[in-house]
Amino acid sequence: MTDSRSAATPQAILDLAQNKKREARALFQAGNLTEAKSLYKQASQLDPADAQVWLMLGNISGQSGSVTETEAAYRQALRLNPALGAAPPSLGPLLGSLGRHGEATECYRQALRIKPQSIPAHINLGNILVIQGKFDEALEIYRSALRFDPNCRKAALGIAHAYERQGNLEQSFAQLQTFLSPEQAGADAAMIFAAVCRPLGRCDEAIALMERLL
Repeated sequence: MTDSRSAATPQAILDLAQNKKREARALFQAGNLTEAKSLYKQASQLDPADAQVWLMLGNISGQSGSVTETEAAYRQALRLNPALGAAPPSLGPLLGSLGRHGEATECYRQALRIKPQSIPAHINLGNILVIQGKFDEALEIYRSALRFDPNCRKAALGIAHAYERQGNLEQSFAQLQTFLSPEQAGADAAMIFAAVCRPLGRCDEAIALMERLL
């Protein structure tokens, strides 16, 4: 029997892949991961160069708990489009969650080489560097993010967190006071603030700022 794809034109095959992806997306949004995964796999066979299909396969495999399949799908997506490493959920966050911090770091660096203005890549790289205790480098990455986006809350909070983990509590305190407005602040900022205010003996300021943050 002749494979139906062999008689189809290249455009017809791509159109069929697009249809499979639309169906898969609808199933994914409806929470039917099994059927969505099946259709995305069919789409990957019809159009193996579509990085987004592999990214979705990685996302679905990640939700179902299959680490091996998730990593394989993300790596294929990144081979086709390395800039995807800047966009979570992707390979970098997966590697970081597995404790493979060096590999995650390189993933984010690669994403920044391709897309230097990527804020998610900056934030993820800064975060993974803090985890590794590379505070000075993390601070520079967060500051770089602020140069691209002066209103980036995650970068401002990252700086405060890096200073706190570094033991530079005064700088962390000043960062929270200077860069985080009431509109930007929240529970995550309050947690960092709580970690720095007691050792500094700044209880009155702590109460005032905590009221503003919360």
